[in-house]
Amino acid sequence: MILFEQFVAHIQGTMRDVFAFLGVAPEISINPDPTKQNSRAGRTIYHPWSKRFGRLVPDPVKNVLPSRLRLRLRATVNKLPTPEFDHTDLSAEQVSQIYQQLPPEIRALYGYWV
Repeated sequence: MILFEQFVAHIQGTMRDVFAFLGVAPEISINPDPTKQNSRAGRTIYHPWSKRFGRLVPDPVKNVLPSRLRLRLRATVNKLPTPEFDHTDLSAEQVSQIYQQLPPEIRALYGYWV
């Protein structure tokens, strides 16, 4: 198994391992283009306001509004500040409780990462 973090940190070495596994000549070099990056990096993806607002507006009203107006309204609502997530660490007891509820194959994967 190759973890994404491992691949990004050691592209050449990881690719050599993959090539060896596949039986491809290991001397082949991969030089990824550094200009190709995630085009969505830095953009807000989560828009909680539009979902909440959309639930408040009844479908008959949505259907009457012109699509341009709906799109403009959605864009305006999405500019509202996004609430911060609570990134508080879980206690050891909470982690243990969650771990016990996981299916066996997920527990095995978790054990591999930890």
